[in-house]
Amino acid sequence: MIYGATFKMFGDIGEANDIEKNFISVLSALENLKNGSKPSSQLLSSVIEKCRDYLRSKKDTVPIDEIAEILSSLKRVTSASDTKYYSISQNDIPHKVRLCIYEGLIINNSSLYAPVVVNSNLVGILSVEGLETDERNILIVQEYTKIIARTIKQSQTLKDAVGLYDAFRVLYEEINSLNSIDIDELTGNLIKSIHRIFPEAIGGFIYVQKLFSFGLKPDEKILSLARKTAKPSVYNSFVIIPLKKEGWFVAIKGRPNDRQLWMLEIICNYAGEMFVNAQMYKDMKELAMYDGLTGLYNRRFFMTNIRNEIKRHKRQNKPMSVLLMDMDHFKKINDTYGHPAGDIVLRTVADIIKHTARTTDICGRYGGEEFAVILTETHLKQALDVAEKIRRNVMNTEIPVDNDVKLKITLSIGVSMYRMEQQASELLRRTDQLLYRAKENGRNRVFGDSPNDLFKE
Repeated sequence: MIYGATFKMFGDIGEANDIEKNFISVLSALENLKNGSKPSSQLLSSVIEKCRDYLRSKKDTVPIDEIAEILSSLKRVTSASDTKYYSISQNDIPHKVRLCIYEGLIINNSSLYAPVVVNSNLVGILSVEGLETDERNILIVQEYTKIIARTIKQSQTLKDAVGLYDAFRVLYEEINSLNSIDIDELTGNLIKSIHRIFPEAIGGFIYVQKLFSFGLKPDEKILSLARKTAKPSVYNSFVIIPLKKEGWFVAIKGRPNDRQLWMLEIICNYAGEMFVNAQMYKDMKELAMYDGLTGLYNRRFFMTNIRNEIKRHKRQNKPMSVLLMDMDHFKKINDTYGHPAGDIVLRTVADIIKHTARTTDICGRYGGEEFAVILTETHLKQALDVAEKIRRNVMNTEIPVDNDVKLKITLSIGVSMYRMEQQASELLRRTDQLLYRAKENGRNRVFGDSPNDLFKE
């Protein structure tokens, strides 16, 4: 791979200076990113400054001038009348010189034509004319081909270094963009990073908890393979890169080159670590916000929401109402059918409440078998209508708790509307009193702020 070969880069040139050593340190740090380890920001910012000007200047160092000096030196040492270097890509190579491509070293009267080889590849031909073709001069010419080869290799290596520096700079910027604990935001940023690193990508999918598609519809065969793959692989023109957690992956349609694939692997490995952290944060947040049995907001978070809604009401002067609900005779269910049956009833009633209320309303589990709903921007009459709808939906639902047992449950509901300058505790206390009055008046009914707001079956 590119990064592996680069560690030997400066060894080919000579002893590395401090800046070159820093650059090698960055390459090592980038390789560590494949295991999810992020380099320190101090190292990154330090190297990005030190490497930029150095590598940019070296990139512009074309070996032509150095080769010209080498040819002059060879001319003096051998007393040749003429020395030239022909790049293999040139079109104006004389025929007698071009034969060297096929035959290797050519000795022709007072002329020598020697191949210049870099990494086993023929890159040029050294032409020396007007000299004695004795053994000494032949050895000298061959040594000079090696000097020219090293010069060319040094120039190419430094150009490669600049290319890798550019890759590092992009990775550094994209890695910083992935610092989020929100899975949706993280996914969007990863898609942007993929397009920047591999602009030729036709599209693809990211799977982290759910499938995010960018530009393509999911292919079931690829999805099935991607969920099982443990290392980067190519299938049907897709590059599949697993993320940190089993079953999470990125699938990109297209054929990235070696450097693009290397960068994509690093980004995806680092993103995988971020996704794991985001998942942990989401799980912890849900534990803090939601009731584990019903999936509604827990009492603590419900109380936070009602205080926030009261503040919003005071700012915007918009109505707000609250429902408090209690399941009638719930203790009998637990005593008769057991707590697992009671849990089924609680979950079912919670689902009915959540799906009857609007998406803007805030539903919570207030106590053991008590539920609460904050109806935002809702007057008392509308709140009473919602409460009655919930009561009827619950009453008309048969809840299977065992193979042969289906239960019908009823709710008693108290409804009140927020009054200016009330505290949350005062609002809930009044609503609870209305709930208690609904219980006293026979249960399975809605009781509102006024005795006229009584619904009963």
